[in-house]
Amino acid sequence: MISSHLLLNTSKNSIGGTKKTTIIRKVTGDTDLFVSEMGIALGMPENELNESVRIRTGGNIEVNGLHMNRVRKWLVGLGF
Repeated sequence: MISSHLLLNTSKNSIGGTKKTTIIRKVTGDTDLFVSEMGIALGMPENELNESVRIRTGGNIEVNGLHMNRVRKWLVGLGF
């Protein structure tokens, strides 16, 4: 089961503030399945997904790049 209280953020990380990262917070449950389904929704091939996504402690998932609108649209379609 995945939490219905997910939060989406976009942040600027390191490299002089030029690296953009989309962060999904408060993910609970099967995070590997969540990332896999999100990759399909974003149209990312598996090898790109493995390089672009990091699962952090505390239920945070970081995706390289600005994907906030597409992730939000996918989550709304799932009922979040």
